[in-house]
Amino acid sequence: MQLPTGGGGGGGGAPVIDDSTKNIYGPKTTSYFFEEDILDNRDSTRYHVDTSLNNFHRWTFVDRDWNRLVDLGNLGTASRPMFFTPRMSVGRQLGFRAFDAYAFKPGDVQYYDTKSPYTDMYYVQGGLNREILRFGFTQNVNPQVNFGIRIQRLSAQRQYGSYQPRGKAASLARDWSVLLHGSYFSKNKKYALLAHIRTMNHTQMEQGGVILEDSVNYVIGRDDYTGPARLSPAAKSWFRRNTLRVYQQYRLVSGFQVFNQLELENSANRYTDNQPADGLANGVYNLISDREIPPDQTINHTILDNKFGIKGALSGYNYRAYFQVRAQKMQGERHIPDSNSEKYSMSRFEPILGLWMQYRMKDTTWRITSQIEHVLARDLLLKGQLDIPWAKLGFQTALTSPDLLMGMYKNSYLYWNNPDNSFRLAKTVSFTGALPVRLKRFSVTPDFQWHQLVNYLYYDENALPAQHDGSFSLMRIGAETELELKRWRFRTFTYYNEGFDNRIFRVPRLFLSGEVSFAFTYAKALDIQLGVSGYYTTKYYADAYMPMTQQFHVQNKLQVGNYPVADVFANLRIKRVLLLLKYSHVNHRWGSNGEGYFVTPGYMGLKPAFSFGVRWPLFD
Repeated sequence: MQLPTGGGGGGGGAPVIDDSTKNIYGPKTTSYFFEEDILDNRDSTRYHVDTSLNNFHRWTFVDRDWNRLVDLGNLGTASRPMFFTPRMSVGRQLGFRAFDAYAFKPGDVQYYDTKSPYTDMYYVQGGLNREILRFGFTQNVNPQVNFGIRIQRLSAQRQYGSYQPRGKAASLARDWSVLLHGSYFSKNKKYALLAHIRTMNHTQMEQGGVILEDSVNYVIGRDDYTGPARLSPAAKSWFRRNTLRVYQQYRLVSGFQVFNQLELENSANRYTDNQPADGLANGVYNLISDREIPPDQTINHTILDNKFGIKGALSGYNYRAYFQVRAQKMQGERHIPDSNSEKYSMSRFEPILGLWMQYRMKDTTWRITSQIEHVLARDLLLKGQLDIPWAKLGFQTALTSPDLLMGMYKNSYLYWNNPDNSFRLAKTVSFTGALPVRLKRFSVTPDFQWHQLVNYLYYDENALPAQHDGSFSLMRIGAETELELKRWRFRTFTYYNEGFDNRIFRVPRLFLSGEVSFAFTYAKALDIQLGVSGYYTTKYYADAYMPMTQQFHVQNKLQVGNYPVADVFANLRIKRVLLLLKYSHVNHRWGSNGEGYFVTPGYMGLKPAFSFGVRWPLFD
């Protein structure tokens, strides 16, 4: 195990100076690692801070995922993956995922090892009243201890519907997320501690989509970008989540360690609309009681997840065996007639056994990984993967329980109470493969995915939980390519998808996303990268969005896609300061669908907008 060395306090605070008396702190003296690296016995793995120009213009969350993430057309709105992603763990989940893209995720938390204080400042003014602010600071107290903080704030304003042009009334989405992290490694290399606290406070003013003047052919007109929304300006979703996570390991003897992962999380989800008449008149709500009661729904959730086990390395094998307990409770409250409220709850306790093994061939990058997880008498996950220099092959089969939200939800417009035996375990069998080919200036990675879905759980056309009785398949064939020709850089993602005419999980038949850029240096001081990026999908019946539950569900009325979107950008760097200039949707009005396009049924993509951003990392 290689311990972090140096740090802001580890060297007594003295600056590092080379023979030319220049400060040499920088990206090479600041490194980080992930919890997974330590858990998988890759204790010496470290990554350096990226200060390159590549992808700096991709500042929105959809852009950062090369448009494989689908939102409601604006920053901070509810989102979902475009393509199917199998569950990677067993056990029940709450089911609110629409705002997960904007949260700090446990697998992405970076723990640092710094030779000097490191500060990272980032700001983008995105045009059309969108903005993102990020701030990070980390420092080693001594060679064994590091602490840090990261803050994120994002906001976006409404583009259509009735609203005041300024202030809170104009807000569409707001997010405040905070991450506090720290790490400790003992001097004798036996004990390690990683801990973090992450919080998320996210608000979205729900609009239900836009009401088009052309409600027959769904052609977007010039006035639709200032047209009415399907919900009142008062409709609002609010999601808050606070999480504490602690990882510990202790080496008893060489090749044998004990470890513990503990996570405690509390979340609250609330939906309110004190003017439900608009939603009823425009088909967002469906009244199922005899009185029109303004929806005021709150769901609280608490979960304790505790995993402890043994792990280590022996004769080329990395191994991990563990026992895990998950205890969680969901509590809901809804308003009923005469100003009363009704409370309901659901509790679950799950014991889980797991085993993970990986074999690495000596003096090669070949490795074979296998994993099994089992919720006693219920969920099951089996996973295997082969990684070799010229191929990556994977297999996974999973039996998973429905989300807690699918079991119980109550208000005057959506109501269900499904006992555990209402749904069978959903089964997924997945085969994946990739064949990376890397040459000096060119790389291509063809990949293949096949998923067989049995008893698939989803939300139907009425936004109610449902289970498909039978099976269907999803197939994806594609390739990622990258080419560098002197100053030119090309990168593309191309996917062909086949859903075999299933009417439950829809994906576009063809997906294209890519960019081309040209880089040069001006006056030996200013690095410039100019480029064009864009994406395109064929038409498909994308899932609709239900604001009350923040769930995407099946619909068969409106197809989206068949509209290319192009952006032009300039990334600049002066020393370590990065700047971005971007004009998005430069091809506005070039398409065949009037003034714009739909991202999600009823939700339009943004009009052209100019963005400006800056990132300033400081290493001393």
